[in-house]
Amino acid sequence: MLGRPIGPEKEMGAMTKELILVVDDAVDSTEMLTQGLEIDGYAAARICRPVHGSWLDAIYDVLAHTHVDLILLDTQLIPRGYGPDLARTLHKTYPDLPIVLTSAGRVEEVPDLRSERVIVGFFKKPFDLTELYRLI
Repeated sequence: MLGRPIGPEKEMGAMTKELILVVDDAVDSTEMLTQGLEIDGYAAARICRPVHGSWLDAIYDVLAHTHVDLILLDTQLIPRGYGPDLARTLHKTYPDLPIVLTSAGRVEEVPDLRSERVIVGFFKKPFDLTELYRLI
């Protein structure tokens, strides 16, 4: 797991780490991204393919068992996953969970969900991790 220390835990005196969940069907780039986050001190988990069910089922499964501080969500997930729709659905259940959309496609094709307060940001791939760190 990856993680940036965000402060001491009150009871244990240990440092906690912000957990970033990366949801993307591009296995190689997702692995590189999570490794980069780890090197920079963040905790990271990734979903590259849903094992059972849909992309949404896989995300909900992680959220049911793990505290996630931020989701990086690709806009086009194969098979049958459209990031903006997933973001809207997740926002209904987890309105305080920050979601950042990412896309290698044309920026104009991504709806601006920031105005709906569904997402906190958008990055066109490839993006520099320093851009992400400025956001969080």
